Amino acid sequence: MKRFISYVQKSNDKLNLLDIGCGNGWFSANVAKQTPLNVYALDINKTELEQAARVFELNNLNFIYGNIFENILDESVFDIITLNSSIQYFDNLNTLIKRLFFFLKDKGEIHIIDSPVYNRNELAGAKERTARYYISLGFPEMAKHYHHHTFDELDGFNYNIIYKPKSFPGKIKKFLRVNDSPFPWIKIVK
Repeated sequence: MKRFISYVQKSNDKLNLLDIGCGNGWFSANVAKQTPLNVYALDINKTELEQAARVFELNNLNFIYGNIFENILDESVFDIITLNSSIQYFDNLNTLIKRLFFFLKDKGEIHIIDSPVYNRNELAGAKERTARYYISLGFPEMAKHYHHHTFDELDGFNYNIIYKPKSFPGKIKKFLRVNDSPFPWIKIVK
């Protein structure tokens, strides 16, 4: 979040940002508090949105209930769209990105933040870990709602990796007190 806020603070323009899958609104609210952006936070979970609207009342923050694949927003309205911890809830990343381009202005940006994106050779292990996780919680059926995406799915899009996590073995990471995101930050330009 701090990296992203620092990134958008470099612009003096009053930009429109759409945060897809905002959940309880913590990320959207922090961006709205610390930047001049107009922030629109969208989710399909009405309970979390109602809570977010009660907790975060800011002039430049609006919460929207709806499905991004329905016609709830106008074309070419947003300068930036964020997917913060949310791509894993969409089954087809390619379809999602193409849909989001509809809402972006020319040269608009999509930012994938705090979401796992795998190399093809890591996919089977990741799916297995997810299945074990949901089994341990007693909800094995939830694994089918969690989708694993690879960098291969970004082929054909104009993207770059703004942040690539460093890989440290566990003991070295603890010794160095490395407490950073284990996920990449990916920017896609329309």
